[in-house]
Amino acid sequence: MSFGGLIFSNQFIRIKTAIPSSSVYGFGEHEHPSFKHSMNYIKYGMFSRDQAPAFSNLYGVHPFYMCIENDFNAHGVLLLNSNAQDVTLNPHPSIMFQTIGGILDFYMFLGPTPENVVQQYTEAIGRPFMPPYWSLGFHLSRWGYNNIEVLQKTVERLKEYDIPHDVQHGDSDYMDRQLDFTYDKTNFAGLPEYIKALKNDGMHYVIILHPFLTKDEPEGTYKPYDLGQEMGIWINNSDGATPAIGRAPASCGRAGVAGGAGLWAASRRPARIPRPAAHSIDSDSSEPVTVPSTKGRSRHAGRAWPPGGSVFPDYTNPLTTEWWIQMCMEFKNIIDYDGIWIDMNEPSNFATGQQPGCAKNNLNNPPYVPDITDGNLAEKTLCPDSKTFLGDHYDTHSLFGWSEAKSTFYASQNATGKRAFVLSRSTFVGSGKYGGHWLGDNFSRWRDMHMSIIGMLEFNLFGIPYVGADICGFNEDTNYELCLRWMQLGAFYPFSRNHNSIGSKEQDPGVFGEKFATISRSALLIRYTLLPYLYTLFYHSHINGSTVVRGLMHEFTSDPQTHGIDRAFLWGSSLMITPVLEEASTNVLYQRNMIT
Repeated sequence: MSFGGLIFSNQFIRIKTAIPSSSVYGFGEHEHPSFKHSMNYIKYGMFSRDQAPAFSNLYGVHPFYMCIENDFNAHGVLLLNSNAQDVTLNPHPSIMFQTIGGILDFYMFLGPTPENVVQQYTEAIGRPFMPPYWSLGFHLSRWGYNNIEVLQKTVERLKEYDIPHDVQHGDSDYMDRQLDFTYDKTNFAGLPEYIKALKNDGMHYVIILHPFLTKDEPEGTYKPYDLGQEMGIWINNSDGATPAIGRAPASCGRAGVAGGAGLWAASRRPARIPRPAAHSIDSDSSEPVTVPSTKGRSRHAGRAWPPGGSVFPDYTNPLTTEWWIQMCMEFKNIIDYDGIWIDMNEPSNFATGQQPGCAKNNLNNPPYVPDITDGNLAEKTLCPDSKTFLGDHYDTHSLFGWSEAKSTFYASQNATGKRAFVLSRSTFVGSGKYGGHWLGDNFSRWRDMHMSIIGMLEFNLFGIPYVGADICGFNEDTNYELCLRWMQLGAFYPFSRNHNSIGSKEQDPGVFGEKFATISRSALLIRYTLLPYLYTLFYHSHINGSTVVRGLMHEFTSDPQTHGIDRAFLWGSSLMITPVLEEASTNVLYQRNMIT
């Protein structure tokens, strides 16, 4: 049997390798139809991309797989490469890797158990962060509260039904015209005071932030942009001199910034910018930092949420971390948040590249484009020949989410003075060291509920155990039975949050009436009873790199029946969850004698 030769050229590298069995798991991020992969010439592209969950490339990049061999030993392999790439799984069995840059930097983890593989992998890439205890409670969110009265009514509804509710999220409708570090003083008047009231009641509040900022506010009125421009922290155009100006959606009109001069115009950059804490929140972060002025440098303006053109901070630049920490600390004085949720950080752009488009060159038009959505590296993001602190966007694109999560981890530490809470949509190898992940803009469908288990199992393999899907679905309207079954499943996600989209009907567990609320409360109270165990699992994950949620094959590797099970999962080694995943049914699952 021939596997072909190694190809190593300037913008195309290919290598193919035989593997000892067809029990292969991993590679991401995609919405895989099963936890154990089909080996029937299946190709997966990997390049971070803003799109709803699908078979094709999604928000994160994880070129890692685990294989359970025919003798039931396990091993893992990582190709540490951030360039656009794809892998093909063949029935021989074999795997073909193809990438359009970087090098073949392989790491092998020899197990011999599946759990050993993950422990060895996270030892190499960074142990998962230790989440705050409060973040293991039930979270509620919605893009589409639209005003503070609806938010208050929703929170009170859960309280009336005595439904556990520890964390409330604020999606982008709390902002003034989608501008980071603002809040809408008309529709969300009194938000700072309301958040303080929630916190006095023992709750916590998480804000969303986007990775791009408008450049079109009047000078001196929007400090996040003004200071960033002064510090020269944007992703630059290929020439490093000429700004590329994009347009925002027409629905985002231009108006005064929330708070106006009272919020941003009164202050410029202070003399001291706190450095990120190196190891702990107690680290000295008051050392003065000299920031050179870089006015006039090119910035990369794209089309995204804020009004007008948008610039993209380059989080691979250490100065950007200092700027981000300062902005988060100053906003903490206005909105007393406890954690930060970072979205659209693939990075997403509402255009193909920046205006007026991408030049025709080998970076923007490589000889080979991996198997990615649209077959265009610039689609819904920036041109590959853009410049970052670490090099061409062609090479660093899929590192954006990782680098923003790292900066946000330090920002959360410094702003709150407590253990960081970061939730990121885009992830890369090692992102679990800095935060968790939700599985993106899923749909209110039974299929998507099943897919959430697969995604949760995969991200535990990837070293990101703090993970969950939007309970009841983000897109489309849910229904009573689906949402109830999803609340029962979601009570056992490591990250348990009910969240949905603007335009969809309300789906919080209090909106369906008393019976629904009673059943949801019962499921959540089981979770709360088990929180000491869940917290202990996260501690072992943080210290030893263990999974929190794992497939049955982790514990029963010698039983081949377990190798393909993805309709149930384990918390650690001691608790199996078997949710109902089909309409109008009960669940029948593989069983074995688990008592020794």
